[in-house]
Amino acid sequence: MTTCWHLWTWRNKSIFEEGFQRPTNPANDIQNYIRFIEESSQNHLQINPQHKETVYIGWKMPVDGWVKLNCDGACKGNGELVGCGRLFSST
Repeated sequence: MTTCWHLWTWRNKSIFEEGFQRPTNPANDIQNYIRFIEESSQNHLQINPQHKETVYIGWKMPVDGWVKLNCDGACKGNGELVGCGRLFSST
């Protein structure tokens, strides 16, 4: 998962960030990052060994007679790259 995340991030940075250069030793960078995550997790467990509770969040249908609009959008730079999405729902 970490390897895929790094490859995806480096790909996006090479497209969207002018002057970005991929690491010269990507395998070493990924291994160092994994070690950092493992050490951080161990330190956290020693400091705070509490039980974690999963809280599920989700979408709720609109009340009868109402229409619900969910939307999101993003842009990069001066509006050169943009994207948006929307979803209308009703009962």
